[in-house]
Amino acid sequence: MAFEGFGRDAAASSEASKADAGVPFGSAAQASDPHWSATWAFFRHQGLAVSLGRRAVRGVAATAGGQWLRFILHIATTMVLARLVTPEDYGLVTMVVAITGLAERLLTVGLRTATIQRREITDQQVSALFWITVILGTIVSALFAGSAELISAFYGEPELVPVTLAMSSIFVLTAFGSQHIALLDRHMRFKLLAVMEVTALGVAGVAAIVVGALGMGYWAIVVLHLAQPAVKLAFGWLGTGWKPQLPRAWAGVRSLLSFGAYQTLFQVLTYSSQNLDNVVIGNAIGSSALGIYSRAYQLLLVPIRELQSPLHRVAIPTLSRLQDQPERFRRFYRTGLSGTAHAAIPLILLLALASDEIILLALGDQWIEAGPIFRVLAFAGLATVAGHANGWLYVALGRVRRQALWGLVAHPLLIASFFIGLPWGIVGVATAYTVTRWLLLPVSLTLATSGTPVSLGDVGRAVWRPACIGAIAYIAAGQVREGVLLAPTVVTLAIAATSFLLAYAVMLAAWRPARAEFRSLLDVARQGLRRAGNG
Repeated sequence: MAFEGFGRDAAASSEASKADAGVPFGSAAQASDPHWSATWAFFRHQGLAVSLGRRAVRGVAATAGGQWLRFILHIATTMVLARLVTPEDYGLVTMVVAITGLAERLLTVGLRTATIQRREITDQQVSALFWITVILGTIVSALFAGSAELISAFYGEPELVPVTLAMSSIFVLTAFGSQHIALLDRHMRFKLLAVMEVTALGVAGVAAIVVGALGMGYWAIVVLHLAQPAVKLAFGWLGTGWKPQLPRAWAGVRSLLSFGAYQTLFQVLTYSSQNLDNVVIGNAIGSSALGIYSRAYQLLLVPIRELQSPLHRVAIPTLSRLQDQPERFRRFYRTGLSGTAHAAIPLILLLALASDEIILLALGDQWIEAGPIFRVLAFAGLATVAGHANGWLYVALGRVRRQALWGLVAHPLLIASFFIGLPWGIVGVATAYTVTRWLLLPVSLTLATSGTPVSLGDVGRAVWRPACIGAIAYIAAGQVREGVLLAPTVVTLAIAATSFLLAYAVMLAAWRPARAEFRSLLDVARQGLRRAGNG
């Protein structure tokens, strides 16, 4: 059975691998190399293909557990810091983070993904990618530090000079750990990666709270951002035991750089469309409005990301190894997307339903203006449930050029929506972005699935049942919430959440196909938890 582009991409990947010089990770020759004597057990491939299904299920369970611990830590840290620093403090650091995050994507994401996706890769190739990333990170760090005065002048905020100088170090920290973390992903060391993520946020959160309690204002947020890559750097080096060499051969690196360049272009475009709203609001309205907007965005984004990240982290290396098995590829994709939809859609709708109460309880009275923004952006989050899995298809099948070309069309339109909504303030920006996101969704799904083992029908069948049940539960619970708005905030939230969950559960139990689908997903989840517990 042939699929347009599917066999061609797999063949291209195979040909690129044949051209690669050096000793592949996990080969017998590498096992006898003294350089690998301490790390042979980590890099060997024996049993990986055979145990792929077990590793994937166990990986989702381990990653999901870690992500939810991160979610709890993030919410706790946010609630404490929101009472130690002001919206202006958050806004100041967000102005810089909008730029540093873009540069981080430019530096690391593409080359890291190339290491994960390639079916075979050599020590020399990964070493070359490591040193390229480190050199670029050092250059960008120096350029960013030198631009501190310009960034301060652009926003009209003198305090941004020391913030920018401090944040410039994030590029070096990220560059030195990027390829090590990619190797952990490539070899599906998801339990270690989950521990790394939780530890990084925990250490950073404690440090930030201490700095905030000392009355140092925005420096608490700076510490929160810098401590995480520092901890991840340590985990990457200690977890792999891999020490990069000075590359002696560059054969095969060009194909990796080409893959990485297309992936980087798309990631930079994605980051721009997700963060230039911060730049636009900060420049046009000010740091206070930006602080409110960014907290609403982050408070919504974190639970959605914690749900989607476990599958995304597992899906790329797993699907990359199923390139030659279209039916298994399709089944894994559908199961993954269905699981995401059954978890994410009700969560997003519940967050939208109780947005005002969540903002008041999580952040406090000074953040009440974030409620309407939180609610509008929640509906943008619904559009990402199906669209998020597009990246699995593009990257796993090596179709990153098509992905980048789509990004060149879609993301400028999303960026334009910020300016369209700006005359109506921060709510206008959020609304324009949400509408544009939904208008682009059908086109993005069509392009992503065309020529792959996955069809548009597969996408629809994976999401339509939880979407229908969620919509009915949202309407029913909304009517109940309207009747208790005068009650204390905690009571209103409890009644709204209980009503929504009860309505959702009743609909799920009454609809036989949806119930069977949900039970199947629970069986997979229980299997993964047992395997994760057994190590």
